[in-house]
Order: sequence, then structure tokens, then C-alpha cells
Amino acid sequence: LRPLIIVDTLEKIRPKRGGNAYQDDYAAGGILQSLVAPGGAAIAVHHNRKNESSDDFIDDVKRDVRRAVLAARDAIGEAERVARSTEIHRRFLALREAEGVGVVMGFWSFGSEVSTPPLLETMHVRGVRVCLPRIGEGDLEAVAYEPGDPMNETSFGVREPADGTILAPEALDLVVTPGVAFDRSGHRIGYGGGFYDRFLRRTRRGVPRIAIAFDLQVQSKELPAGSFDLGVDVIVTETETIRCAPGGTELGVATSQT
Repeated sequence: LRPLIIVDTLEKIRPKRGGNAYQDDYAAGGILQSLVAPGGAAIAVHHNRKNESSDDFIDDVKRDVRRAVLAARDAIGEAERVARSTEIHRRFLALREAEGVGVVMGFWSFGSEVSTPPLLETMHVRGVRVCLPRIGEGDLEAVAYEPGDPMNETSFGVREPADGTILAPEALDLVVTPGVAFDRSGHRIGYGGGFYDRFLRRTRRGVPRIAIAFDLQVQSKELPAGSFDLGVDVIVTETETIRCAPGGTELGVATSQT
């Protein structure tokens, strides 16, 4: 499978000017961006929403990107997904940020995501205190987890701890951050709930946010980001480690380590 590529630039949809001026070029309709899925099939994204607000416009573009990337990720076969995930685990565990870390918030993978249970178990064996996200009162909370602890399945298929000690966000030393799509500057498109954007604001300043993702989830062109969106510091894929611009959502130069 080839990486999913955003062929056309998304730079114009980032809010660089006041109001909705930056989207005027697209207000008359037509193709905003072209996506090339594995196998070469083109997916055209159309918009014709002249009176749409800037935030709504960005949300619509995110939705289109999310749909296309998820379709490409879902097309990965199970054996291939496991093999790629294993290589991602190896790269993640070799990061300097993961050396000697005390408390890590991971996540329990679902669907076609990078498989995380083996990574969680390895960190536990290494003496890392692992916690997993759980939705409580409409927001994420970090719950201590050990392999074998009872889990509940949510209505949308995610597994989360049934009980356990809730850790303050300030106690975390590293956050393994899920997502649907990323770019090389660290911008992130999640599943649309804003849970991580709210949660990450409550962690200590400078705590690394490390995404684990397949190559096809990393876009060569800049992704849209709203003022509330938070990015990641590092992206680990099966073929490279991408160190993103400081500040997450700020523009900058990413470096790649193969």
C-alpha cells in the first residue's frame, strides 16, 4: 500500500488573515484538494459554502481528510498491520523521550489503529507506570492500568479501564497520542471530539506528545488546524521518526530519522 498523499496544498485554509478572507479562493466551489488513495484512485473533495464560517470550513475539510485516511488505513490487512505495528513499537521504545520515563499515558487501540496492547505490556515490564484514557464527565481522565486489569468497551468500540486510580494530568511524563492524520509539522486530525485537545492543555508544559501512526497517515502537505487544536512533538511510523516543530501547531521544519 502506498501512503495516502494530499496532492494539492492546504496552506490557504489556515487562518492567516482576519475573518474568512483566506477561504475566498474556494468559496465559488470546485476542488479544494485531491487525495490519492492506495492503488492510485483519486478522491476529489468539493466545497461550495460561501457563507460558511472559518471554523466550519476547517471542520468540513478535516472531515473529508478523516474519511479518506480512515478508508486507506482500513485497507491494510491484519497481518501487515501487526508487522507494521511491531516496527513502530521498536522505534517508539528507542526514543530518548521513552528512556527512563516514569508515567506514560497510552491508549488501547481499536479498529485499524496501530496495535498498542503489546507496547503497553512492554512498558509495564520495563517498570513504567502506564495509564489509559477514560471518558468521564465528558472529558478524558488518565486511569492507571496494568495488563489483565478489567476493561469496559464503549459504545463506539474503544476499550477503557473499568476502574483504577485516576492520575492528575500533571503527573504524566509522556502522552502517546492517537490520531487519524498528521503532517510533518505536527498538526493532528483526531476523531472529531476534541478530547485530547482539552486534555493535553492540562498536562505539564513540555511533556512530550508522541504520535504513533502508519506512514499513510502522515501527509506531506500541511493539514488544516483551528485555534484550539494542539499538535504533537514526535511522530513514529514504521519507517521513520519525525521530530516536529516546537509548539505543536506552530509552523516549522520537521526533521526525519530513518
